[in-house]
Amino acid sequence: MLAAARELRRALHDLFVARAHGKGPPAGALAALERWTVEAAARRRLVARAHGLRWEWADERELAAPLRRVAHAATLLLTGEDAAHIKVCRNPECGWAFVDRSRRGNRRWCEMAACGSRDKARRYYRRRAATGPGRERRR
Repeated sequence: MLAAARELRRALHDLFVARAHGKGPPAGALAALERWTVEAAARRRLVARAHGLRWEWADERELAAPLRRVAHAATLLLTGEDAAHIKVCRNPECGWAFVDRSRRGNRRWCEMAACGSRDKARRYYRRRAATGPGRERRR
């Protein structure tokens, strides 16, 4: 199951990165996600509840159940309105994908507290090293 989880993670990463860069989906990654999504759809059932119908998962105790749910959620994201807002963190050491829901749509990092702060600190120290100690540029 670990190998399957890694395969799905790699496929999702490749699909999200391709989408973020405006490229078409890699064939192998698309095929892997489709396999998981089809398998997930086969394990959902429509159930009557007091307030109407709802979808439920029929595979709660199977080891692969979380992977199917991840594939299902990723498929909804990649086929929905938010797909246009998928971006990849600009920190070269990170590579995480995220959905940019900022007002102006110009978010650059997966998390400001993590990658954003590091990037700002890195640029600050580069600027400071370039101008020399005690001679910081004024804005």
